[in-house]
Amino acid sequence: MKTTDVIRQLCRLNNISVTDLEVEMGFSNGSLTKNNILRSDRLLALAKRFGVSMEYLMGEPDPTYKHITTDLEYAIICEYRQLPIHKQEAILDILHMEMDVVEERKNA
Repeated sequence: MKTTDVIRQLCRLNNISVTDLEVEMGFSNGSLTKNNILRSDRLLALAKRFGVSMEYLMGEPDPTYKHITTDLEYAIICEYRQLPIHKQEAILDILHMEMDVVEERKNA
């Protein structure tokens, strides 16, 4: 996958347009879509912004996320990371309660 395609996908998953990302990052208009070669400082800034590796931005598999198998899983992680800590903790509590219910049903 080309770097521009990865950036578009990350923008889609993070509910931000490429144009808005360019503004946020201080990049010129079209700089993320018109060319597939980005300077390393820009790749690093984008990697930090999205929480991925520079290798991932360049189309290589990201070992950090090797256990993620679907776009849905990745989207859930992106949404979760944007939540305030108290909401993240509430979601974890809900997941633990659901896991307990599943375990109880399994043992019944």
